[in-house]
Amino acid sequence: MADAASGTRRYAGRVLIAVALGAALVVVLYLFQQLAEALLLVFAGVLFAVALDGLAAWLSARSGLARGWSLTIIAIAVPILLAAAAWLAGPRIADQAGRLHEHIPTAVEQVKSSLTQVGWVRSFAEGVSLEKLLAPGTGIVGRITGIFSSAFGVALGSLVILFTGVFLAIEPDLYIDGAIRLVPAARRDRARQVVTKLGQALRWWLVGRFASMVAVGVLTVVGLFIVGVPLALTLGLLAALLAFVPLIGPVLSVVPAALIALLDSPVKAIYVVLVYVGVQALEGNLITPLIQKQAVSLPPAVLLVAQLLLAVMFGWVGVLLCTPLLVAIIVLVQMLYVEDVLGDAVTVLGEHGGSDN
Repeated sequence: MADAASGTRRYAGRVLIAVALGAALVVVLYLFQQLAEALLLVFAGVLFAVALDGLAAWLSARSGLARGWSLTIIAIAVPILLAAAAWLAGPRIADQAGRLHEHIPTAVEQVKSSLTQVGWVRSFAEGVSLEKLLAPGTGIVGRITGIFSSAFGVALGSLVILFTGVFLAIEPDLYIDGAIRLVPAARRDRARQVVTKLGQALRWWLVGRFASMVAVGVLTVVGLFIVGVPLALTLGLLAALLAFVPLIGPVLSVVPAALIALLDSPVKAIYVVLVYVGVQALEGNLITPLIQKQAVSLPPAVLLVAQLLLAVMFGWVGVLLCTPLLVAIIVLVQMLYVEDVLGDAVTVLGEHGGSDN
């Protein structure tokens, strides 16, 4: 009887432990869901800090200036350059953006009118309307909007990213050392190596993205000018900005250009699609290989699945930050699991980038 009672108590204890662990997991997941967007904004601030730190390190290595002075020059020069670019090209881009905003609805209506002439398309359109799909809060767009769904959200998120990035870039060692002190003393050297590799991988990913954005923007503007599409400058700028998001960005960028060309003729719309396909082919087969020894690349299938998941879970901010977040996760898995647990040698993302400077 005593053995049976003792066994019952042990079983009950295990059940209670399992229930407590399950409840703790539910609480953690709930808190993560509530804080997810804020954590993604903080990660965006870290990414901004990595960019500032990389620019400061580059300037310091080539000018001999102290890091503090280099960071100050970067912090002053970047806003001045952006303001100069806005002053020189801003009026023309603003004018073209206004015209683009006027032309897109007309082009959409023209496409809808043409497509609904086909029987099965008309039947489908009656069941699933574009307005329903794009309805805020309930449609597709409603599911992939988050903290940036309002002007106030955009301003607030931008301020969080700006101040987080600046403060981290000013004294990165202060925050890194504080985080590493949370790790057991025997593992602190390894933790510092992991943090260093994370920064290096994110830095070279930013280098690759920036090079790709510039190349895509310039090539798109040139191609649209050649085929005679209006608003080429604005469409090229849009293509450059959307190139920050691999895979999905290039697909989205072709839509407004094709719609504008369609107002002229279907043939010109086909030419526009060919221009965008050609730009992506040049970027993927010529420009990317030129910087491949330094830039960080990811498997397309993994990247696409991650983008779709984060789009549904966290909205547009998740799509924008998907790739750098995936880079960070892969580096952590490579170093903390593949190397430390499995004991296998692996080339960590960003190592082929060479020196951080």
